[in-house]
Amino acid sequence: HRADLRRYAAQVQRAVKKLMGTFNGVYSKVRVVPVDPNGIEYVYVFAEPKVAGSGTKEMDAYKPTLQTLFETAIAPEMEHLGFSNPTATWTYKNPDGSVLWTHTFSQR
Repeated sequence: HRADLRRYAAQVQRAVKKLMGTFNGVYSKVRVVPVDPNGIEYVYVFAEPKVAGSGTKEMDAYKPTLQTLFETAIAPEMEHLGFSNPTATWTYKNPDGSVLWTHTFSQR
């Protein structure tokens, strides 16, 4: 099951890399990391440092959109692949690795 999760994260990583051009240099790196036993984490690293706390309100306001994306696309795909009770985390970091915002979504 762990190998399946790693394969799935790698597949999603490839799809995200295809879209990287649409981020217009906002992020220096986007990674998709497997989170045992049944989750994935999208890690966005900003190209330019952001002040801690800046954008937090905007990201919090974006939570319902991410929840919907999770419930309508990511969770069904993961369940179809055999992962029960899947989770997805979105994490945004500064270039130095400091976390600016993170949230884990699961099914309600």
